[in-house]
Amino acid sequence: MAMVPAPQFTYWQCLSLPLAAPVVVWGAWPFHRAAWVNLRHGTSTMDTLSSLGTIAALGWSIYERCAGAELRALLHLGAKDVTVLRDGPHEPVEEWVPTDRLTVGMRFVVRPGEKIATNGVVKKG
Repeated sequence: MAMVPAPQFTYWQCLSLPLAAPVVVWGAWPFHRAAWVNLRHGTSTMDTLSSLGTIAALGWSIYERCAGAELRALLHLGAKDVTVLRDGPHEPVEEWVPTDRLTVGMRFVVRPGEKIATNGVVKKG
């Protein structure tokens, strides 16, 4: 399911894990058992490589699934707009602009509780 995007549906990873876990545990049990015996004797064989490879692949896919969800959540937390200070006739004027229009040298305002749109230097406050 992970290799072909077409059959993927919402939360397809939740179904993929229970399908993959028996293969890694039960299907590869002879490799795991032989690797454990070899480890106790201080040696390694192709069984050790197969065992470590399947465990590492399962572990990485679980980690990557969690990391991907965390990155998507962080993207949704990002600021979409920023308050930019423009020069007015008497005093600066505040204007809301999308963050993708923010350029180097622009002055912007971040109030308590607001998300910071970008890196910057604190000039005041």
